[in-house]
Amino acid sequence: MAAVQGKFYFRKSPGVVGVLSFAHDPEPHMEMATFDAPMPTFVGDAPQKVTMTYLLESSQQLFLVCLFFLGCSFEHIEEVGAYRMDFSKQEWCKVTDIGDRAFLLGDQSFAASCSALEHGLKTGCVYFVYDFFGDSNDFHIFDLLDGTRELAGPTQDIPLLARQPFWMVPVR
Repeated sequence: MAAVQGKFYFRKSPGVVGVLSFAHDPEPHMEMATFDAPMPTFVGDAPQKVTMTYLLESSQQLFLVCLFFLGCSFEHIEEVGAYRMDFSKQEWCKVTDIGDRAFLLGDQSFAASCSALEHGLKTGCVYFVYDFFGDSNDFHIFDLLDGTRELAGPTQDIPLLARQPFWMVPVR
């Protein structure tokens, strides 16, 4: 779920975006709507593909980040894609430039955006921890602009965590 310009957006089902808003005419009341927005796809050789999706707000816009896996295996991420919602066309448009932003993905479809420069991160990158086997403290950095990937880890030798790591994002 992501809050953008006073509305809450969520994936109701593959290809359908739900919208929750609160109107004030004249009394406050909740409004619920949906619209079709086909999911981005990844072209690959495997007959089956799996996609993990993350909705987030960045600079007052709605984004979707997709982690694409080939086959039924979650051991290898084939591709990372970021998409901005074009509300006039009701479609996800692929983006490679998110400016000074960094997208942080976490457990349970958590996603957030923050200023990369302000927090010592690389601009235009998607950061996520994905450890299918639970035997690593490493995290992934995917550069949207040039398509490169980096696997990074803590600067010290830290024992494996007893729980999934999480991001702490500043709020103003």
